[in-house]
Amino acid sequence: MFKKILLPLPSEYYPEFASRRAIEIASKFKSKLTLEYIFEKSVIDKINNVSSGAVTQCSLEEMSEEIENVEVGGESSIIFEKIEKEAQGKNIELRKVIHSGHHTDEILDCIREHEIDLIITEFHRDTLLDYNFLYESPVPIWLEQNGNKIKKIFGVLTNLSPNILVPTAAFKLSKTFNIPLHLYYVLDTTDMGKEETELKLQKELIRDLKQRAKNINIYFEFDTVTQEISNFLDHTFRHENNSLVILGRFKKPVKLPFISLDKKIETSKKLEANVLMLK
Repeated sequence: MFKKILLPLPSEYYPEFASRRAIEIASKFKSKLTLEYIFEKSVIDKINNVSSGAVTQCSLEEMSEEIENVEVGGESSIIFEKIEKEAQGKNIELRKVIHSGHHTDEILDCIREHEIDLIITEFHRDTLLDYNFLYESPVPIWLEQNGNKIKKIFGVLTNLSPNILVPTAAFKLSKTFNIPLHLYYVLDTTDMGKEETELKLQKELIRDLKQRAKNINIYFEFDTVTQEISNFLDHTFRHENNSLVILGRFKKPVKLPFISLDKKIETSKKLEANVLMLK
């Protein structure tokens, strides 16, 4: 589980919380940690747009190249050294790569090139960065919101999901880190089949989970909630800043004009809790 972790390092900010968490997870699971410094091309694009009427194209290209060389050569070295120092003595294999481009494109390329199986990242609204990788990533994403010590893990099961990956990850993380686990089964009535069928499936799931937990000697609390999934997440975990919430794939995205958004991602970006979004 989580043998090849990617930590994106955007040139616009240093993801302190995500860096700390990536080192913790990599150390515990003996994972290879790839540090990907990304010089964001949109910064250069913005400079070029603002300056286009005042300087020649040749001057713009020279200025852009100089900024990129200084940024990539200097800032990346400082960040790599900082993370290497924090990871010292934790027996983590580090891989360092530097890319220039657009945030999502470079992350997706890195996932393919290095066979990544987990991304640990932060979300910042006040940047020029493109966060479309949250929707397009083929691998799980750990959205680190606060850097706090995790005191409780919540696994969210629903009638909108196969409920296979969430309990597996929840049991593994709870046992590995010795953190209490609470599982919720959320019955989302917006996509509900026959009530008797739903109840039968729910009972079978609970019975299976209890047997699996018994086999690996862990304990979990369990609650059933009938509520629309986005409202449940928002009301239950908005201020849970010492927790990890594990979410699986939901069947139906939110439909808006011209776009379709994943409800779990849109809600996760608003929470104070850390979120592990499985694919």
